[in-house]
Amino acid sequence: PSLVARPEFTSMATSGAGSSRVLTAGAATSHTAVDCSGVVPPHVRNARLLVGLAPALAGDTFSTRRTGTSTASKTFYAASTLDFVFETETLLSTDQEFDYRVTSGAAVNVNVMGFSE
Repeated sequence: PSLVARPEFTSMATSGAGSSRVLTAGAATSHTAVDCSGVVPPHVRNARLLVGLAPALAGDTFSTRRTGTSTASKTFYAASTLDFVFETETLLSTDQEFDYRVTSGAAVNVNVMGFSE
């Protein structure tokens, strides 16, 4: 079998607002689409995210899924009420979107750090 290299792009995104920010103070408690088309090319289906979660309570959650699917692909739990930042990857729809939701009272900022095909 032959191996094919898959191009990957990485930006220098930080947790601050900027051109790679796709969600600011998101507080949706039901799955809601986040549009990444402004920072991700049309053919890309995988995005690397920098997530800043501000939980209201220990145990609050942030979850993602590809827009158009019915099950969460990843769920993250807050260990305390302290804000924290983490990296994750998510699959994108053909419109370069993913769904997110948080527990009531939590808020989230999301930047696209990179992407791959």
